[in-house]
Amino acid sequence: MRTPRAPLLLVCALLVAPLPARAQPHVTGRWGPPFDLQGVGIHSALLRGADDRWRVTWWSGFDGFNVRTWDYQPGPFDSLTVFPARWTNPTPDNFYECGFTPLADGRLLTLGGLVRYHHDGSSRSVVFDPVTRASSQAARLLVGRYEPSLTALPDGRVLVSGGMRYIYAVGFGGRSPRPGAPLELEVRGDLLRLALKLAPEWRDSTEDGWDTPRRPPPLEHHSAVDDPGGGHRMLVFGGHDATSPTLPEFVNDRVWRLTRRDEDLTREVMWAWDTLATQPDAVAGRPSGRWSHSAILTGDRRMVVFGGRGAAGALGDVWVLPVAVPLGAQPMWVRWTPAPDPVHGAPSARWGHQAGYDASLTRMLVFGGRDAAGFATDDCWELSLGTTPTWRRLPSSGQPREGHSATLGTVAYRRVWLFAGRSPSGMRNDVHEFRLDSESWRTPTFASGGTFPPARADHAALLGGDDYLTISGGELADGSLDDGVWRLRFINLFFEPTQLGWVLHPPSSLRPGPRAGHSLVVEDQFVTSRRFEIHDPSGSTDGLPGVASELPASARRFVYFYPPMFVLPGGHVFHGLGSNTAMLDLSSAAWTPVPGGIPGGSASQVVHYAPGRIMRSGGNSRSRLTDVIAFDANDQTSGWSNWTTGQMRTRILHRATVLPTGQVLVTGGLRDAGDAVGQRVPQLWSEALGWADSTVLDPEPVLRGYHSTALLLPDGRVFTTGGSSPGADPFKGCVFEPPYLFDASGAYVRQSVLQGVPFASGYGQTLVVGTEITADAGAIVEACLVKPSASTHDPNFEQRRVPLMLTNVGDSLHLTMPASPNLAPPGDYLLFVLRDSSGVRIPSIASWLRMALPDTAVLGVPADEAPAMALWPPWPNPTRGSMLLRFTLAHAASVRVTVHDAAGRLVRVIAHGPREPGVQQLEWDGRDAAGRRVAAGRYFVGLRAGGKFASQAITLVR
Repeated sequence: MRTPRAPLLLVCALLVAPLPARAQPHVTGRWGPPFDLQGVGIHSALLRGADDRWRVTWWSGFDGFNVRTWDYQPGPFDSLTVFPARWTNPTPDNFYECGFTPLADGRLLTLGGLVRYHHDGSSRSVVFDPVTRASSQAARLLVGRYEPSLTALPDGRVLVSGGMRYIYAVGFGGRSPRPGAPLELEVRGDLLRLALKLAPEWRDSTEDGWDTPRRPPPLEHHSAVDDPGGGHRMLVFGGHDATSPTLPEFVNDRVWRLTRRDEDLTREVMWAWDTLATQPDAVAGRPSGRWSHSAILTGDRRMVVFGGRGAAGALGDVWVLPVAVPLGAQPMWVRWTPAPDPVHGAPSARWGHQAGYDASLTRMLVFGGRDAAGFATDDCWELSLGTTPTWRRLPSSGQPREGHSATLGTVAYRRVWLFAGRSPSGMRNDVHEFRLDSESWRTPTFASGGTFPPARADHAALLGGDDYLTISGGELADGSLDDGVWRLRFINLFFEPTQLGWVLHPPSSLRPGPRAGHSLVVEDQFVTSRRFEIHDPSGSTDGLPGVASELPASARRFVYFYPPMFVLPGGHVFHGLGSNTAMLDLSSAAWTPVPGGIPGGSASQVVHYAPGRIMRSGGNSRSRLTDVIAFDANDQTSGWSNWTTGQMRTRILHRATVLPTGQVLVTGGLRDAGDAVGQRVPQLWSEALGWADSTVLDPEPVLRGYHSTALLLPDGRVFTTGGSSPGADPFKGCVFEPPYLFDASGAYVRQSVLQGVPFASGYGQTLVVGTEITADAGAIVEACLVKPSASTHDPNFEQRRVPLMLTNVGDSLHLTMPASPNLAPPGDYLLFVLRDSSGVRIPSIASWLRMALPDTAVLGVPADEAPAMALWPPWPNPTRGSMLLRFTLAHAASVRVTVHDAAGRLVRVIAHGPREPGVQQLEWDGRDAAGRRVAAGRYFVGLRAGGKFASQAITLVR
């Protein structure tokens, strides 16, 4: 029989000193006081550690280069614990916003994540071993993504779905060399797509689609602004084309609108062009066609246009188009006549200038340009956009230019950076900075020895979300056009002399070619991956463990980020969010819609609380709704049904945790995205009774919303942490003790402890186990496996509860494991039994039990008799270092445990001598008898005892 686990766990992070019973009866559960984590628990998981310790891990925000772990001691929660046994373990890559799942061998696989800050999906792959607390790199994904879901499959492989890839800088038009006549130029009308990754990448239309054949005419020197409030549509105004050899110059006087949609299930992005119907100003009509003007979009969605060049020359007029109008209404152009500066009047008519929007002071800033006399100017102006628009002259730059770029820094930087342009003395390639706080100019200092972009004008410039100034194309001093992409990072002034420098990114086969006079605006709307991959941890790629392969195009689907994906009893994979609910057949890569999905289910929780039974609760546009769907053994269903028993509180961004009783505990969440108070009252749901009264559970001491996690612990308690919502305290952890842990007087109940649980089991196998207190066995009324969740800042992955067939035979329990890996994919599970006490089902302290891969031989203990000895599969296997060797003896015996290489040569004797009956555990550190690390390859561990011999294969990787 296995030695009882709990008394031996002396080194742990949560010390267990039973608390005195409360003076007043308390049967509604309670929260332990918050405790310091010294890290943000955005990602967290419960894993099987050395000696079957309960090892909790978490990652802290952007600090994903370290895994924090501690061992949890099951039992009453002691709020004074300070986690003396916590470790911080370095990782070879950043885990932040990755997808992750425990593998069949107990290791934690993490895929994807952020390369640098937001909007740059990674293809990284890292495996964390909870036994050794070491991380190692594995085969990379084929498609970089962040916030993907990982779903453990019945054959030990992992399905990778969803996630975001990057954001676009979307551009249009410009002039380029004419195909077939490179010395001539033509104006283009194509759409430009630049993925704003750490190294920006031009994208083609391979994974894009068009919703309409309509396109704007070829244009250059137009203006383009992004309209976030309009669904991130790009508005293009003005521009011209004077390059046609047969047609007169074309000047655009319309507003073209580019709209992007994501509803198509198979296309990464869908685009559509149309013109924005506008009404004229009652007196001045509409603005005339123009080019080389400037335009900005204000925070209240007004497009402000200034200056430019028309058929009659330079323009100095100001026009405003409010685009935030009711559905179906037409925006009206308004001609402004701003009040002049009392001393300097108004800016002269001009073109080739640049403008930016300062949201903090609601003003348009205008820099430089070329006036009617044809000279580049160095004056700078502010146009206040309040009730009385007014011009104000700002300090001049002292460096006249036109055809340059002016890029506003973030709110924290409060700077405008001017780059390049034409001047009376020729092309420029300098950077000049305007400080918005002091309204002063300076020339920044660059690191010595750096490379600068060639002098240019008519280029496109933008500031990405990673604080890089990005430059694309432009006309060079010799009249040729450039096709490079350069980036300059905004850096704290203190570090500029050593760090500020330009970076030229390598050319791409997808680049649009040399170009000038084009536009690029940051769309700031992520691109979602439709592509599904399979990660097979049993293979290898380029010396790294694992093989990634993509499913056929028929499997592509819009599944947003962190989609809830579940393996069903029939083997299909179910996607359960929004109106997009469907089943994926992995063998055919085909989807079958599941009827009844309700739109707007993001920020909800979806849990697999019983085989083939899934509950979905709350979320945007459905914050009080609860749905249930049931699948039979063949994955047939009639669709979602709305649950009407009881009522869940209005919640989004909450957490749902499956309990060993089959109930679902809902914690945390907000009423809406702006809620700083939060929903701090937990609720319990069960299929039989629906939602319990929300007043019967103790309120949560800490607000939890987005970026928070929740984990079921091995004693039936629930651990919560993290959160980045307003008012949240992400550095505090809490433990909730549900009502089933207390008796009617408010005192802790005693929890049963199992004995004789083997390390692993096969599917359909019957295990014979006992209880630490013999009398408990007769009162056990239920048994189940619960897959520990791998919880991240929106969903809890992999949660599932699998009831087991239970037979009480005297003082022992016969537990029949699931018949199919579809019900319980291979990996480590929490084995709970529930004892009846006056009608209350009290969960035991769980035992670890691994459901082995279907093709793995498991030497379990049969129900009728126990073998003289049994050698369990080594773990982890394969391994880069140490592995655990377990064996069982029915009787005391002299044993010899050895390791041999593939040729049969003795490598090391691990143990030789007498051993007591029961489960025995040894460790091999991957070294030979002389202490040298052995080479990678195949080895065998052998056990000889009582005249019997058994062996298991080992794979060592380096």
